[in-house]
Amino acid sequence: MGIIANYTAYPADYIDAVIRDGDGENDTELAEYGLEKDSLLLHRALTGADDFIAGNLFSEAIIGSELLGADDEDDAFDASIFATPAARVAEIAAVLDRADIDALIMQHTAVLQDYDRQDDADGLRARCQACFAELRAFYRQAADLGAGVMVSRM
Repeated sequence: MGIIANYTAYPADYIDAVIRDGDGENDTELAEYGLEKDSLLLHRALTGADDFIAGNLFSEAIIGSELLGADDEDDAFDASIFATPAARVAEIAAVLDRADIDALIMQHTAVLQDYDRQDDADGLRARCQACFAELRAFYRQAADLGAGVMVSRM
């Protein structure tokens, strides 16, 4: 149950070129993180929603900022690739650093329990906390490197 999301930090100029032209030259991977199956769960914990929320830094942390190679963002949780410029990565890292994951989980408890009825509230909380800590560390590393991020979802 869930979407696999792979996060890769690339040099800022590469991400900017991919967003602008669809291709770039300096595609050196600077950092990588994989969210195996709980991207929707974590999105619900952070936002209370299933769907992409444009302009919401929590939503962009999970999904990415700009959809590449498609016309609309309605199916953002389907197989897709999103890119996030370095400046936005820094904003995302900052909001994740300030976030109180426990408060967000409490705020969105009903939506989370609806996600996976096989796991009790403590199990869901633990999964969210672990995924959040890993995602926050990835974005902090990417921001410290001045990198942009590509998110591929399948």
